[in-house]
Amino acid sequence: MKRRAAVGRLALLGATALCLIVAIVAFIGLSGAGAPSSSVSTSTGVSTSTANSSSTGVSSSTTFDTTSTSSLTSTGTSSQTGSTTTTGSTSSTTTTSSTVLSSSSTTLPSSSFAVQVVDRTTQQPIPGADVVYGDVFQNTGPNGQTVLKVNGSQALIVTASGYQGTLVNPFTPSGTLLFTASLAPLPEPALTLTKNSVGYIGCSVTADAVRGYDNLSQKQLFWNPSYWTGGGSINKWVSPTSMYWTEFNQQLTTYGEPQAIWINVCVEAIGVITYSQLVTVIQTLKSYAPNAVLYISPHTLYDPPDLCALTGGMTGVIASYELAGQAVANGLALPGPDIGPLTPANSASCDPVPSGDLALGASLVNFFG
Repeated sequence: MKRRAAVGRLALLGATALCLIVAIVAFIGLSGAGAPSSSVSTSTGVSTSTANSSSTGVSSSTTFDTTSTSSLTSTGTSSQTGSTTTTGSTSSTTTTSSTVLSSSSTTLPSSSFAVQVVDRTTQQPIPGADVVYGDVFQNTGPNGQTVLKVNGSQALIVTASGYQGTLVNPFTPSGTLLFTASLAPLPEPALTLTKNSVGYIGCSVTADAVRGYDNLSQKQLFWNPSYWTGGGSINKWVSPTSMYWTEFNQQLTTYGEPQAIWINVCVEAIGVITYSQLVTVIQTLKSYAPNAVLYISPHTLYDPPDLCALTGGMTGVIASYELAGQAVANGLALPGPDIGPLTPANSASCDPVPSGDLALGASLVNFFG
């Protein structure tokens, strides 16, 4: 009897222990049921990463309004620059240092590309900028952008009031790309200019621009625009005995050595205009006015680009941008304002009518004051 009682007590203790173990296991399972899962299926790994599925890059968030030439309505910077953004154009050569040109994907059709113009310092868009691609002239819209048709390798000129214009030649765009041109702001003249203290050399368009300036500004900083420079493309100024230097010396006699001189690189289709010719002209200029600060600008733009036959259409204008840019790059002069454009409404082909004088003069007012 005592042995059966002992066996019974042992069995009861074993059963109690077993129940206790089961209860502990059950309790552990219940306490873990409310914990957040750390499994791959609910992680923030590649399959749900915002860097891939919700990128604000141009290629996924940019839309175009095809009813407007300034069509790019939203912008972004691709977050995958290492793999999807191409920097620069491999077949393009930037001839001045005033612009950074980069490209990124867009939702445009393959036959079109977009140009976005921004301030290099602030990266803010520049509305109303002039964009010339081959024989096409367009302005950027309020968002600093415009859309053009791909037409092979052409010169690209981008400029805006208050900025140093630039030339990329040749420029070979690809469809579906957005090209961003970052323009450098023009530094204001570091001079306290006085009346009739700014001389100039150039052609009839140059004098017309000064005439427009005189009609817009009360400061009258320039020499009198009746000073004759008609037909004065750079190659006509090369000889130190040319009639242009005779006229120039008459102004020196009247006004004395100027504080600044504006060089307008005028061109013509007849004859070859070279950088060495421009260097010779600047050297002669310095011999007459060694203390003057020199500012240089290319020939005026035209809209349409082939409006002026005397410049050979865009051929001569492109050459003037190349020459002016090279002179600035080599420290021969400081960048001056781009002038224009002249259009059929404000010009008689190459030269402006009075309203065109004002359009050109406004560029000088914005720069010189």
